[in-house]
Amino acid sequence: MRLTPERISLLQRWRSDKVAFAAEVLKVRNEKAKIVPLVPNENQVELNEAISGRLKTYVLKSRKIGASTWVAADFFHEALFVPGTEVMVVAHSEDAVKTNISPIYHRFYNYMPEWLKEMVPLRKQNDHLLEFDPKHGSRISFRTSGTEGFRGGTPNCLHCSEFAFWPDPVTTIASLFSSAPDDARVILETTANGLNYAYGLWNDEDPVWEKVFLPWTEDRRCVAKFAAKKYEEVVQAASDYDLTPQQLNWWNNVYKTKAAGNLRKLFQEFPITPSMAFVSTGGRYFHSVFSVSGEPKEGYIRYSEPEKYRVYIMGIDTAGGNEGGDYSAFVVLDATDMTKMRTVASYYGRVSERPFAKMVVKEVQLWRALAVPERNTTGVVVVEELRDALWPYIYHDLDKTDDENVWTRKYGLQTTVKSRPLMLSKLREAVFESWIDCRDQRFQIEANAFAFNGAGRPEAMPGHHDDMVMAHALAVYGASQRQMVADDVMSVRPRGGREIIEYEKKSGKLFRPEDFDDSASSAWGDRGFGVESLLAG
Repeated sequence: MRLTPERISLLQRWRSDKVAFAAEVLKVRNEKAKIVPLVPNENQVELNEAISGRLKTYVLKSRKIGASTWVAADFFHEALFVPGTEVMVVAHSEDAVKTNISPIYHRFYNYMPEWLKEMVPLRKQNDHLLEFDPKHGSRISFRTSGTEGFRGGTPNCLHCSEFAFWPDPVTTIASLFSSAPDDARVILETTANGLNYAYGLWNDEDPVWEKVFLPWTEDRRCVAKFAAKKYEEVVQAASDYDLTPQQLNWWNNVYKTKAAGNLRKLFQEFPITPSMAFVSTGGRYFHSVFSVSGEPKEGYIRYSEPEKYRVYIMGIDTAGGNEGGDYSAFVVLDATDMTKMRTVASYYGRVSERPFAKMVVKEVQLWRALAVPERNTTGVVVVEELRDALWPYIYHDLDKTDDENVWTRKYGLQTTVKSRPLMLSKLREAVFESWIDCRDQRFQIEANAFAFNGAGRPEAMPGHHDDMVMAHALAVYGASQRQMVADDVMSVRPRGGREIIEYEKKSGKLFRPEDFDDSASSAWGDRGFGVESLLAG
């Protein structure tokens, strides 16, 4: 076939401009089932810029924004204009191949101008293959991740579709990479599916991968004039984000129509942030989505200094310190106002019981805090150290000896199948109601991966820990005994006008000198701390 100058000019422009090629040549089926030109939306424009010139791209996306379609357009363009190109598309299921992926490519070819199809005829066309004439040499194959069909190929362009849903993504991707040449273009594309391999790869700092997140909020089509109903859980989830009223309407609508009233499904398939996408898909225990990633960092953090007339509570979760095991953790909360609890200090690390217990004693003395240690197994060591230090503020239960009318104190909080759900429920309520600031990133990371297991029990997801979560739960639950600290805090005589004002502000009482025991105030030190001097006396 002889090409006219006009067609030669078109081919030259289409080869150098993928956006123009898509808009003028390629056709797609829109939401109303009509065949229309592929004019890229905002997310597709961003995706085009991200993958241009890149060999390795990881695309995390919301559903129905056209990411898979644009990857297909890019690779179809490559196969058409670069003879001998082998494109391989691997989907998570056979149904996805036949229903979602393969039809996109076939539609691209079938709706091309006739003169262009005459230039590049097909040798074979079926659900799993588009093979061009041998003179051209390009081919596009469609496989599933659960088969061995992809082995033996040498793809120049590899599209891993919804790889977070593959049965064994680690093995499959390793096999694909071993088949592909080093300079192959690889695009991993998926919606989230819990804290699995895709989550780990997203948080991996390997610079090989260009990572692109495509939220629905960037798509102008994701708006609605009205919401059929405003769902409180959706409104609450949206409160941390700057959505327009029309976007909030749309999110409320898809919550019912496309997410079947399942908040986790809404977050997974229509996320606003990567953290929301990943951590909301594993049966999360806490409603909040914290924008953190990576592994918790070990060590001690002090967020503020001790203040007079403040009530502090310390939750303490003890571990054995074994390498690869759980972490020992504590958190100190300013619980002067139980509806405005602030994190003032925390520790997170693998350290054996006795050194950790000594650290706890030093810290609890600094803050003059109510200590709420877990007394299960290794936690007993912390209780012993606090008792040896004669620390007066330790959470305790009363236990009555059989056949004797004698009540004894059992120090620490015993975590059992009955008490653990109560502890966690108190913490979840505090987080939901924003009674606690949750500022510690170690807590945020663990809370993101704290979910219901198959039996409905909340616990850390595989490969994660819950030690800082439990430290917070101990502190919040143990606050039921905060009054013994609060009474003594308010018994310290104010020194000077500023402290009197602070005392009256915190206690709601008028300052009267006769209400204070000067000897006790002196023993506690001028700042109301200095606990060592009291215990030594």
